[in-house]
Amino acid sequence: MELATALKAARQQANLSQQAVADELHISRQSISKWETGKTLPDIENLIRLSTLFDLSLDDLIKGDTTMMTKISHDSKVFTILKIVLATLVLTIVFALTIAFTLVQLVPGTVHPILVYVPILFSLIVPVGALLYMLINIRKQPSRGMKIALVLALAGVLCVFTLRILATFFQLPYLTDVI
Repeated sequence: MELATALKAARQQANLSQQAVADELHISRQSISKWETGKTLPDIENLIRLSTLFDLSLDDLIKGDTTMMTKISHDSKVFTILKIVLATLVLTIVFALTIAFTLVQLVPGTVHPILVYVPILFSLIVPVGALLYMLINIRKQPSRGMKIALVLALAGVLCVFTLRILATFFQLPYLTDVI
């Protein structure tokens, strides 16, 4: 049974109007109407609340509806991608600012020139190590470790570009020479 049909049948069996269900879920009556006609699909939070309200299992509500199962799978993938992008951006900024701050603290002539390249090498070693880890542990379904390795690899690579932008924009000593 499709989700739209199951929702309408459950609501009618509970002798509730669309407005009563909407009030219970704190949403508009039009949302309930769209769900029952199949024009839109409820999000997972509302599905859980509907299953509680109608005393139905989530299996009863969504297993028969391939569209809903596809939506849940798609939403999960999108959320995972957003988490990876956000974590990558945060790590990139942290890496770049840490390296830039370290290099700015160096006083010309007091540090061996090779030491100036250590932060840059570090920002390249982290992504290479992460990519090697990903290649060694490649699977069909990515694990948490693979996602962390992907974030580190992307952050390390983006760090070099961020450092270049910082060096150009702020005219940082050593940074412009190194990068």
